[in-house]
Amino acid sequence: NVTSYNPDPDLQINTTYYWKVVPYNQFGDAVNCPVWSFTTHGDATITQLPYSNNFDSVTVPDLPFDWLSYVDGAGAVVVSYATSPNSAPNCIRIYNGTVATNEALLIAPQLAQTIPASSLRMKLWVKGGGTGYALNFGVMTDPANLATFTQVGSISPTTTWAEYVVPFNSYTGNGRYLAIRHGQGGTGRTFYIDDTTLELIATNDLACTALSGNTTPSVGSPTTYNASIFNWGTVAQTNYTVKLFNGNNVELGTAAGINCAPGSTVQIPFTWTPQVEGTATLYAKVFLTGDQNATNDQSPNLNILVMGAGTLVVSIGDGTAVNTTSGSPTPYGTYYKNFRQQYLFTAAEILAAGGAPGMITALSFNVQAVNNCSPMPNFTIKLKNTQQAVLTTTFEVGDYTQVWFQDNFLPVVGWNTHPFTTPFMWDGVSNLLVDVITTMIPTSYTQNAAVYYAPTTGV
Repeated sequence: NVTSYNPDPDLQINTTYYWKVVPYNQFGDAVNCPVWSFTTHGDATITQLPYSNNFDSVTVPDLPFDWLSYVDGAGAVVVSYATSPNSAPNCIRIYNGTVATNEALLIAPQLAQTIPASSLRMKLWVKGGGTGYALNFGVMTDPANLATFTQVGSISPTTTWAEYVVPFNSYTGNGRYLAIRHGQGGTGRTFYIDDTTLELIATNDLACTALSGNTTPSVGSPTTYNASIFNWGTVAQTNYTVKLFNGNNVELGTAAGINCAPGSTVQIPFTWTPQVEGTATLYAKVFLTGDQNATNDQSPNLNILVMGAGTLVVSIGDGTAVNTTSGSPTPYGTYYKNFRQQYLFTAAEILAAGGAPGMITALSFNVQAVNNCSPMPNFTIKLKNTQQAVLTTTFEVGDYTQVWFQDNFLPVVGWNTHPFTTPFMWDGVSNLLVDVITTMIPTSYTQNAAVYYAPTTGV
């Protein structure tokens, strides 16, 4: 009548075991009993750096097998969570419940003996459920004993996703578990954590964090792009090179580095002259002899649309505001599953920005964060010359010109340029009405992408 089994010695890691149940009675054993199997997980110890986890390989609310939690108090939780992640589908939710003194900790996998906690920093994306909440970071010698937690740092995240970097170099103990601890301070406080990386605080470590510049350059026109170089290391760097590449890994330019102190960012400019019209991808990469972390040497891609020679690019607004995940205005959103929005650009502001009568060949919107926006079915952009001076709650009727269409369009971070299939003739006198529409998404409600805009009155 035994219904459980405790293996002795313990099962081996990363090993497949087979088992079956054989009933028996006074007549003998059963025959043809099915065989089941299971495979034990791998070694939970971190032995190589950098180590990353985006928490997407688990079924909510489970944690990855190598991560631990410490929870003390009714209602407090540390779980994987599928709502509003920084990178879909999952993030981690840390919630302290209805008692302000409840404890909730997320604990990273055990470090190998060869990796001192003081040699590391943690990069992670965090969003608070409110403002003014404290999230603490420290090291534990025993993940089951809160008294072994030694704090090394703290952050107060905002209510939007942002990346934070927490160094552990001030730690002087021998603990091997890095921990993220709820800062308490009140009841019902939530933190969301995603895309976490542990990496070495190296002597020599330059990172190319971004590439910026004109996303609609013209053929034959010299265009400047800036590579952002950040010094993650502990010594200043001057002897390094930064190069500009296209999406086919063809080198387009090179520039010598300038002095970059630890913890600082410098801008390295390139001048590149496009020769071919159409879409293209650019990225920058830093080259430093003896760099100890090659994973951050290359910038994210910058998608551009090379315009024909002589094309004029006009930028309207200063982009000082950003919509929320459920708010407007935004041309990219699935919070309400479908939408229709209109934007009015007056002739006066187009002319003031350097525009002129003629053919409009593309329209772009600048995305701060895609959030959990879903692909938008039958995404359509239409334009119309209008005498409207302000927008109302009623869509203007009349003939619109469809200039762009894509089924299941999903924006990306940065400028999203829509080259028109049919150029639109602007007369230089009328105001310009932009009509954006998408049909119903087949899934549940998701989120709006966060898009930069300039607040105005009545338009």
